[in-house]
Amino acid sequence: MSTTLDPAKVQSNGNDITFTTADGYTKLSHEIEKYDGMTGELISWVKVPTILSGTDTELFMYYGNANAADQQDITGTWNDTYVAVYHLHDDFEDSTSNNNDSTNNGSIDSFGHLADGQSFDGTSNYIDAPSYTATDYTYSTWIYTDSFTNGGFGDGSGTYFTNRQLPTNELASLKAVDGNFAHQKRTDSGGGLGGVSGGAITTNAWQYVNWGRDQRVEFFIYVDGSKSSIPDTDGVITPPSPRIGSHQTPVLGSVHNGIIDEFRILKTVLSEDWIATEYNNQKENSTFLIIGAEDSATAQSFGGTLGGTLDDSTFSFGGTLGESLSDTQESEFDIMTSDATINLSAQSPTHITKTSDISKDFTMVHFSDNTWNLLDLRTEEGIVQSEIADKMQMEFGGTLSLSDNQPIFAGGLFVEPSFAVKPMGDEQSDIKITGNTLGQNYSTVLLTITYPNTLSQNFITPVDEQGNYRATIEIDKMTGLGNYQVSASHSDFNIGSTNFSIVASIPALTAESLLEEKTNFIAISDPLFSIPSSVATSKVVKVYGNMIDYHRGDPITLKMITQDGQEFYRNIRGAGDGHFETYFNVTPEFPPGTHNIFLIYRFNTLAETTVTGVSPLGMSIK
Repeated sequence: MSTTLDPAKVQSNGNDITFTTADGYTKLSHEIEKYDGMTGELISWVKVPTILSGTDTELFMYYGNANAADQQDITGTWNDTYVAVYHLHDDFEDSTSNNNDSTNNGSIDSFGHLADGQSFDGTSNYIDAPSYTATDYTYSTWIYTDSFTNGGFGDGSGTYFTNRQLPTNELASLKAVDGNFAHQKRTDSGGGLGGVSGGAITTNAWQYVNWGRDQRVEFFIYVDGSKSSIPDTDGVITPPSPRIGSHQTPVLGSVHNGIIDEFRILKTVLSEDWIATEYNNQKENSTFLIIGAEDSATAQSFGGTLGGTLDDSTFSFGGTLGESLSDTQESEFDIMTSDATINLSAQSPTHITKTSDISKDFTMVHFSDNTWNLLDLRTEEGIVQSEIADKMQMEFGGTLSLSDNQPIFAGGLFVEPSFAVKPMGDEQSDIKITGNTLGQNYSTVLLTITYPNTLSQNFITPVDEQGNYRATIEIDKMTGLGNYQVSASHSDFNIGSTNFSIVASIPALTAESLLEEKTNFIAISDPLFSIPSSVATSKVVKVYGNMIDYHRGDPITLKMITQDGQEFYRNIRGAGDGHFETYFNVTPEFPPGTHNIFLIYRFNTLAETTVTGVSPLGMSIK
């Protein structure tokens, strides 16, 4: 999708941008090709499960969280039928998990149809992509032609937009024949030389071209969504290593004179509907995608654990509210990882009364009207509705399990669920504790902090006219790590209890400082991350680094040894300058704790670092 956002509301790199389905909760994988933090221009690719003809497909885009980590799932955006996806936006990297990065030979960055593309001089420029194996294949790209030379199906003359790197028998090329785009083909044994001609080449204009083979069915070519084909009666065609923008021998007339953008290779046959949808979505001045009006939203969060159960039953919930409430708006909010606090107890006392027997994992929260007087809790089997009632205690994080007509109070004690100690200097930060006396007329509250070594400390904090109280715990690098218990009481009456965890901060090495020294290193984009709480979600963590004396094309091994001794390996290849990067997906099954990651090259360990996964509420999982 392409649109323009208000840069004042978005992180400068667009990391806080994310997409969901129409339910507002199901997150979609996406890759940002371009986000301009000055102008707000956004070009992003979003993986949508299904698009139906004749029916609008509604998606939501969220942004505006200054503290959000990178929401992209780049490799997850492209399924396993993609061999390579080259956006050609200032680089030649493959966006798929295959790491089929291409190699440039003279083409230069230029304006593209979607963000940037690569310009070819018509004489010597080309881009080489790695070889691949497939029976069926589809190529797709946007082409801007300044001029071209016609050739024939039976020879190697004329302008080639894509050809092979070596003079082998097989062909799966795109060239100019009789003023048209044409798919030239030949089998591995040299038979079947010929091809199929498509629509006319238009100079000084962008055109969308797809070509490929449906084995034993047809060879095909689409130009701007219009198809031409011939029957396929040939033998084996092993697609050759692609040379983009040129004949295998680049000379004047055989090299494309113009620009190429968004070059993709697939090991499958795309349907006519798929290709038509891509063309309609990506063409200039398209009305295929309509951007709706922006809704004002402010992210809020539940934070921490409110202690307490009732008659051996536990009601629990926690997470991030995706929107704020207005006087007239009714909104539903996904339950996500908590990273801040909100004091519900400052509003009118609230309780939940169960309307039927339920024991299900909590899935979402529904608030209607901004006074918090009405709180609906939705499970798989219905809504548990609340109303004004007496005080009780509530616990965050777990499963809804209540008997009929049992009230649970939505107030008490709130605290940030976890805190990472700053590792350097004399820096310190605060943990804020907030709560409410649940309608009782107290002037002070006793807060008791129990440390991991079981020692405790008491604080007396004042209570305001609305029953609110707050306190701050100062944390610095000398503060002990572990789980802390917090309780609030008055004259032996327990108002509420909760806990939080202080965990070590693992500082990632920075590319900026180490690249200057040309040092071998490995770093983690998110060295301390929260493991997703739902099997429907996952997190992508980037591992990246740099190597000196690296020989392009050599394998690089990244070895992870988890806290429980499991070993995982990722074999990748770096760029010519020694830079490398890869990703690993984190699901709820990912082993928690601190894990070691090693950079191995030619059987030598060159660098190592650590990464730590903690629970959804930020508590260290033991």
